[in-house]
Amino acid sequence: MSKAGITQAELELVNDIVSFTHNPYEFVIYAFPWGEGELKEHTGPDEWQKDILVLLGDLLKSGVKFDEAFSLVIQIAVASGNGIGKSALICWLILWGLSTFEDTRGVVTAGTDTQLKTKTWAELAKWHRLCICGHWFEYTATAIYSRDPEHERTWRVDAIPWNKTRPDAFAGLHNQGKRILILCDEASAIDDIIHETINGALTDLNTEIIFVAFGNPVRNKGWFRECFRKLRHRWHTRQVDSRTVKITNKEQLQKWIDDYGIDSDFVKVHVRGEFPTASDMQ
Repeated sequence: MSKAGITQAELELVNDIVSFTHNPYEFVIYAFPWGEGELKEHTGPDEWQKDILVLLGDLLKSGVKFDEAFSLVIQIAVASGNGIGKSALICWLILWGLSTFEDTRGVVTAGTDTQLKTKTWAELAKWHRLCICGHWFEYTATAIYSRDPEHERTWRVDAIPWNKTRPDAFAGLHNQGKRILILCDEASAIDDIIHETINGALTDLNTEIIFVAFGNPVRNKGWFRECFRKLRHRWHTRQVDSRTVKITNKEQLQKWIDDYGIDSDFVKVHVRGEFPTASDMQ
């Protein structure tokens, strides 16, 4: 955001937000009106969300170098049960990423076009409205971008439905010397060819590259499964049981356990955040 011609209060806000460049958790605490209005019943992120935000901040701080070329690629994968607030965390990451680093570029996709439009991206409308610096960015049905006309095309995150016959939509995401965000919701349903194409964006030097994948572990094969198995040395992984999260409906979760059994594939996937035993969920 250009500092020319802005008020003292706005300049102080800019300076505050910039201080969170490598501290996404503190950004989330600062940027939203916790305990007020729509967030009256919420004091801040859930513990698992805090853990991911703090982890990301620690990785960013440990990877910063000023005296030599570097390639900072941070990959985080979270497999979980239902209803834990994955979409909210994706929205916080979008707003933190854009607000704290000029000319950040990114893409967001989800398991289905419907998921992307009606859940992930719709959730962003709420958090953009609540964000203390949300007025810096324009939110539309397919993108969020800087309101500075000079940065409209270079400072943005786009919502892009994936299509395995046209993976090239994810091929041109380069932003050397800046920051790249790649965010996948319900990643287990995203085809391997999309992951392979996204990997082409991980090669820029002197760039902060943050690749985060969330989802119910519905399939026991594919790239999201391999984040927790063959590719685990490349990814920071977490598995979150829905029963440990404050906002979930514990009564409904227990009904599923009673109906299907604690060791059933259904409960593993939708409650315990574990991959199914069967090769594919039936």
